[in-house]
Amino acid sequence: VRGDSNAKCVPLASMIGGGSGGTSCSTSADCKNLDHCESFRCVTPSQSCPSNCSQHGTCYFSNLDTNIEVSSCKVDDVHCRALCRCVAGYDNSVDCSVTNSEIDFRRKLRKSLVDLVYDLSYLEDPTVYNVVAWTRMLSDAVQSPDELSYDTIQRIYFLCNRFLDLSSAISLSYLDTDVLLSIVESVNDASVLTSTKSSSRRRLIDYSIIKSLNITANANHTTAFLQSYVDSVANSMVPGQYSFNFLRSQFRLCIQAVLLRNGEYLVVS
Repeated sequence: VRGDSNAKCVPLASMIGGGSGGTSCSTSADCKNLDHCESFRCVTPSQSCPSNCSQHGTCYFSNLDTNIEVSSCKVDDVHCRALCRCVAGYDNSVDCSVTNSEIDFRRKLRKSLVDLVYDLSYLEDPTVYNVVAWTRMLSDAVQSPDELSYDTIQRIYFLCNRFLDLSSAISLSYLDTDVLLSIVESVNDASVLTSTKSSSRRRLIDYSIIKSLNITANANHTTAFLQSYVDSVANSMVPGQYSFNFLRSQFRLCIQAVLLRNGEYLVVS
């Protein structure tokens, strides 16, 4: 669940089934998940904007499926987001703390890092050590979603698929490849942030059409990668093996090999 470093944290697995909103309580410890006790009733708080928009913008709620502003957005709702509407000159920053010129500079640096990983992956042999190192380097390069340009995002998707193929070829454990899921989540988050930032500005052209095409294309890239990841993990599974569960704020994967009556087995995901 997103929030500042001092925000209450709970395991994502415990979020299944919802909170305890509306039940009676004496303290917040009586409430489930992220709910807190207010006037002896458990309530689910609203999401908050990062850094309170750094005094350079205002906070609003956006539906991630439609990019339409909504009146409320609770912390356990994955379909909406609290976003900053920044003043001119800061509107490319996720929390309005960095000027547009500085964001552009940082995007160039991020692109250089991603390009370096790309070059290394073709210059060096795809050993277990190198593939793990490239993946970790790529993970470090995508930690700030608002510093990733659209072109950089496309290259990251390409690298994730390449590294997944290489991992399968050298029988790399899923314990070493699950970082790819975090990378894909970051770039998917970046595409959402880019689209919502763009849609909040008034343009003389209908930018919403271009934005919609971009975010749909990135969502398709994410879905395609997740399916490839499921197939890669499934190829290493045997019937009766414990299921693999991958929980992220934007998606959840559960992969299990089920033995059928005819002796064959089916991978369910």
